Amino acid sequence: MRPSEGNSTLIDSTISHYKVLRKIGQGGMGEVYLAEDTRLQRKVALKVLPPAFAAAPEGLSRFEREARTAAALNHPNIATIYDVGSETRPDGSQIYFIIEEYLEGMTLETLLHRGKLPLQRALSLALEIGEGLAAINAAGIVHRDLKPGNVFITSSGQLKILDFGLAKLTQPPRTGTAEGTSPTLTFSITSNTAGQVFGTPGYMAPEQFDNAEVDQRADIFAFGTVLYEMLSGHHPFEGKSIHSTIHRILNEPPRPLDQSESNLPIRLQWMIEKCLQKDPAARYQHSSDLVVDLRAASETSTESSAIKTNSAGQLDWKRWGMFLAATFICGIAATWMLKSISQQKAQPPPLLAFDFPYKSQIRPWDGPAISPDGTMIVYRDSGTLWIRDLHSLTPRKLEGTEGAGQPFWSPRSDSIAFFTQSQLYKISKAGDSISALCRLPYELWGGGYWSAKGTILFGQGPGGIYEVDEQGGQPRQIVKPEKGENWLYWPNLLPDSDKLMYVILKQDNSSEIVIQTGGHRTPVVSRTEFITWASYIRTGHILYQLGSSTQRGNASFSIWTVPFDADKLAKKGEPFQVVSDGMTPTVSSGGTLVYRTRREKENRLVWVDRQGKVQGPIGQPQAVIRNPSISPDGRRVAAEGADTNSGFDIWIHDSRGTKERITSAFADRRHPVWSPGGDQIAFDSGGSVFLQPLDQSNEARKVLSLGAVEEIFLNWGHGGPTLLYDFLSPNHSNRDIWSLQLPLAKDGTPLVQTPTDETLPQLSPDGHFVLFQSNESAGYLPDIFAVGFPGGKRKTKISISGGTHPRWSPKGDEIFYVDPANSLVAVSVTPDLKLGQPRRLFTSEEIGSDLSLDTLSYVYDVGPKAENFVIVQMPTGGRITVVQNWLEEFGGAK
Repeated sequence: MRPSEGNSTLIDSTISHYKVLRKIGQGGMGEVYLAEDTRLQRKVALKVLPPAFAAAPEGLSRFEREARTAAALNHPNIATIYDVGSETRPDGSQIYFIIEEYLEGMTLETLLHRGKLPLQRALSLALEIGEGLAAINAAGIVHRDLKPGNVFITSSGQLKILDFGLAKLTQPPRTGTAEGTSPTLTFSITSNTAGQVFGTPGYMAPEQFDNAEVDQRADIFAFGTVLYEMLSGHHPFEGKSIHSTIHRILNEPPRPLDQSESNLPIRLQWMIEKCLQKDPAARYQHSSDLVVDLRAASETSTESSAIKTNSAGQLDWKRWGMFLAATFICGIAATWMLKSISQQKAQPPPLLAFDFPYKSQIRPWDGPAISPDGTMIVYRDSGTLWIRDLHSLTPRKLEGTEGAGQPFWSPRSDSIAFFTQSQLYKISKAGDSISALCRLPYELWGGGYWSAKGTILFGQGPGGIYEVDEQGGQPRQIVKPEKGENWLYWPNLLPDSDKLMYVILKQDNSSEIVIQTGGHRTPVVSRTEFITWASYIRTGHILYQLGSSTQRGNASFSIWTVPFDADKLAKKGEPFQVVSDGMTPTVSSGGTLVYRTRREKENRLVWVDRQGKVQGPIGQPQAVIRNPSISPDGRRVAAEGADTNSGFDIWIHDSRGTKERITSAFADRRHPVWSPGGDQIAFDSGGSVFLQPLDQSNEARKVLSLGAVEEIFLNWGHGGPTLLYDFLSPNHSNRDIWSLQLPLAKDGTPLVQTPTDETLPQLSPDGHFVLFQSNESAGYLPDIFAVGFPGGKRKTKISISGGTHPRWSPKGDEIFYVDPANSLVAVSVTPDLKLGQPRRLFTSEEIGSDLSLDTLSYVYDVGPKAENFVIVQMPTGGRITVVQNWLEEFGGAK
């Protein structure tokens, strides 16, 4: 608040029982005076509101009602309101006033004039602001003018939010003229009164400029702006004038914090970006959710400053591991020294191997990846990325990479790129800088390659091969599938050339590695098996991985290589097997091979209770099991399954400990769902939907042909003929949700269609709502939404900070989904979709599974009374093996 001449006639006068002593400031809410409460003998702040209020009796009534609600709040981070009222002066004028506690200290605005704040100080103040704001919003009040000038820090260090709820309640009539030049002002974008809006331009959310009703998400935008300013010392949308600031808020992104503050925790950068989204639906939806994440970021920052090391993945045999790691580094150092001091030809170092464990399930296409300089390994474990420095015995977690997959290194070994469900990101090897590079044209991961020319190539399956600049931008398609080809993936460039190598998956399920120069392709390796990974290495070899089937979660893998002349584009020998039971090989520039192995190979279905305690198995183990679906009577479970060296079929597991295959004449049989009567199962095969009678008196009947280029997820309504499905059509790059009315309908009806991906539809038991997961929020992870059925209206966000794999309880009184921590949570819900708070039931680790293993497949279903769940338990853990100079093991095979 700034000093002003003000109304000197009030000084030494008495308003109600408050004696006015002196003027201490003026702001957009009016004049502020130091006064004395003559009844309680204490100092108070008396705010006299602008005369324009007298012209708006409806606003006054609302103001008094909500100000009394605010006065009832009792929170240490909110300036206490003692009284609110009005009084007629001797001259007949009417005065409207508010009495607040009198504070001594300074505003945050004054503090920031000294420069940016230390990280821990900024986080501490931000948490106090957030907790106060959450209390305000919980009372149904929207601040609408949160800014450093309205945040006060007392002499004792206590933070207080000022003037909450007043900006919304005290705007003058729209026929009036903007008064004053205070930071909180009524101003006109077009210099006419019809365009007036109210607030402080630099801290207003984009929707406030439309002069529309706003909610607490506008306060969240302002909070993000304030936090950004505390951490960086400058405003995220700072312009040379009010108009240029407004333009930047409405049209430009904030300057990335990692460009000026490289030491900020990744989680904190992500939180600020989420607060400052232009679209309110993409921000935090409740300030209380923001506080939860802010508290976690504060705790993470404190732990990082104390240099605490997570023990995940520590070697089982510590002394031997120390010896091997030390020997490995010393070997490198000794080789370098000998090369430096001797003119003789250096001898290759001997074969040296060691390994270290990982804890959780890792998907067949997820890491590890060794850095080109051979000093670091990045891999996915427990739902996030870790880096293992080869000179260290413990890995370090890359914060902010929850849900990441398929990591790959920059050629300089200083950064890592990775995929989330809908975007491609990069993060520095130190973990102190993260940024989104582009949205994926298809919601698919098909491998990535970071070229020395500053571009990143990545596979998009049916979309072909794409390219994007390493600084980010719009991805460009550079190769697309030809006739008879389903997928293109795992792109590489041969060294010092534009020769592009990639893998083709054909419609007959065979696969091929090709090298493309211009418009000409040269076949290199052709296999009837599924090639699931391929890379050229500088030793003059192409390394690739073979899987036993064409499906996710392949039953067995092996690593192969073929000597190859990159100049002549010709094989120099026959392929040979490198590892008989290895996955995701990767080789450094110096020839260090890294791959991983799994301990066990079979999945099994088990019942678990709401605490995650295993109650017993159901059916029989299989090499791979996905998408379990419990029968209406709760006695059987249908699932897609594959035995060793076989493809996927639909199987039924029962409580007697048996399993039965019900399909055999189809390819790619996926996503079984029961009919409401339990006498049929619908499934997806080859881009079409089939119905299979369980008495097997008739063959499966095709009810819908979609020509989909990827799997179709199905959901059958509990009490009727409605079949929901999502699919990726050949002519589109995103998945949509459709409905089909059985048994006579020939075509489906679109339910949710947007430019983003909507997947995994779930119809409520009463048939009134559909759950689904979507990446429309443009956040790091998908979110769960619900829409009304059959109209597809009344969209409601269910998850708070990301979520996947939604399910209804059989009664429709709970919603379940997997949160970003890879845990199953439950949310109570009423018939009109009023939501309770999420409650975490159990983690993936507690049940021996990976609940978010695949964004398009489930590993759980909800029991008949929601008292238990069927879970796919799967192999967890294994070892990552490091082999220096691996070709020495194969002698002349070079």
